[in-house]
Amino acid sequence: MLSQLMVSALKLPPGAEKRDSLILIGCFRERIAAMKWAEVDRGNTLQRTA
Repeated sequence: MLSQLMVSALKLPPGAEKRDSLILIGCFRERIAAMKWAEVDRGNTLQRTA
């Protein structure tokens, strides 16, 4: 999904809308990465307590 968003944003003409779209996509990507790492940390914590 992120790749589709990037392709769509890159097709926009230069300007504020394109810049803002790319910034939002970057924030979305960071949030997804943070959620994945939180899940990994949660799994590691469960393994240590078991």
